[in-house]
Amino acid sequence: MEDTINDKKKLYPFHMPGHKRNKNFIDENLLELDMTEICGLDNLHNPKGIIKNAQENCAKIFGARQSFFVVNGASSAVMAAIFSVCNENDEIIAMRSSHKSFYNALELTGIVAHYLYGKDFFGINCGIDYVELENLLKAKDAIKAVFITSPNYEGFCLDIKKICEIVHRYKKILIVDEAHGSHFVFHEKFPTSALKSGADIVINSLHKTLPCLTQSAVLHINSELVDIKRVKKYLSMFQTTSPSYILMSVMDSTLRKLHAKKFYNNYTEKLIQVRKTLSSNKIIQLVEKNDYVADIDISKLVFLVNAQEKPQEVEEILRNEFDLQIEMCGLKHFVALSTIADTDFGFQLLIKSIGEIEKRFRYKKLVCGNNDVIKSSMICSIKNATKKTSKYVLLDKSLNKISASYITPYPPGIPLIVPGEMITPQIINCVKYYLEQKIEVLGVNKNMILVIS
Repeated sequence: MEDTINDKKKLYPFHMPGHKRNKNFIDENLLELDMTEICGLDNLHNPKGIIKNAQENCAKIFGARQSFFVVNGASSAVMAAIFSVCNENDEIIAMRSSHKSFYNALELTGIVAHYLYGKDFFGINCGIDYVELENLLKAKDAIKAVFITSPNYEGFCLDIKKICEIVHRYKKILIVDEAHGSHFVFHEKFPTSALKSGADIVINSLHKTLPCLTQSAVLHINSELVDIKRVKKYLSMFQTTSPSYILMSVMDSTLRKLHAKKFYNNYTEKLIQVRKTLSSNKIIQLVEKNDYVADIDISKLVFLVNAQEKPQEVEEILRNEFDLQIEMCGLKHFVALSTIADTDFGFQLLIKSIGEIEKRFRYKKLVCGNNDVIKSSMICSIKNATKKTSKYVLLDKSLNKISASYITPYPPGIPLIVPGEMITPQIINCVKYYLEQKIEVLGVNKNMILVIS
């Protein structure tokens, strides 16, 4: 095990967690922080002292009415948010490209979801139709809330202010999964935060883009529409009764440090210069702001591969030849995740390695296609579907059957189909294509999938 860890440490990390193993941000002597609820150390589930003060400071930094530390990751915060707003058989509007934790909440509660499908940008699901959102709110009085993801995994952002105006016009609650945008509040070069845009509940995953430890997250409340008592109840239900003081201590100290005036100036200036240098490449093409999104996060370095070779080949070269590990790669793109903990050495290594690959690969212009995201009809709720008798069938024999499980290409981890939806020819063809391209598809076992029998 020790040899494996040492080998991994040789790779420069353009991936999560956001501390990048940089000792300037994380003190390695964490054993002293591994405490429990003894006298003077407060209690996360009923804070009255140091944890209460830390959470109040967090709310002040992010601009929320109230903030709650979450030590079971943003996934538990998403589930607590959904449970705090919706009861069994309630209805919710959500982006189809939501995180799996959202679907877990649907399965446990029996909530009925009405989906907003975005457009496809070279395999990246992005954007929503604002008119479609308003039409759904007009047509369905039973809607309790709207669940939006912004930014997405690639740093593409929606117009949250516009969405807030639409949602609040109908007196509904807007929940924003801003897991990948925890750093937005620290500098004006980043997109406007969901809290500043007026969202009611916002979830931040601090370990993704800030120098915090894995599982560190925060749930913010920003509206009188939200029942704080219910939020506290479900946060307690979805979190351990033995919360990590290591995680809470690092969250608190990191937020206080990063909030210092001009702390992010050098990093953002460096990012702009790095992006300018990388933008000259045509084969490994850096994605800039486009018509599909309202804004982009400049810290997410997203590259399209205009080549006969595939993004997976880029990842292998970066790892094996340049000792650099990226965050993820899809069918046509890959992502290098940067944070304030990145070093000059890391950025220069990325620039050098991308430049070398640019010389080797054979140019082949990518075509975006018709930009339509695959849709499927919901026959029953996820909760009801998972209760029914199921069986495995071959993928080719699943046409028009009802899925009893999630079928999820990974990355990016967005379900192609969820329990209760009908399997269409487009779904089958898409799954086959992912498998042919050596992309892992969760829910497919030896070319068989689970359907309702």
